[in-house]
Amino acid sequence: MKIGYANRIVFEKDGEKKEFLYDDIISGAAVGKFKANFYVGKNGYQLQGEKWDNTFKYIMLYYHYTHVKKGDVSIEEFLGI
Repeated sequence: MKIGYANRIVFEKDGEKKEFLYDDIISGAAVGKFKANFYVGKNGYQLQGEKWDNTFKYIMLYYHYTHVKKGDVSIEEFLGI
């Protein structure tokens, strides 16, 4: 299970839960429709979604947060997905 919040993303699998604040993420990249990579410090994490779950939206949430924080866009601006 993956949940994107306004300031963080939470992943849970087999009872193990990981939470990453967008401020701690260095970068993110869509690898394909069902895969996305996040980099936190020297560690890389790959999300692999199901056929119904497009992981690209989590990359978009992260980048929207970083652009709002820098003042490039407003919080009300369309996310684009």
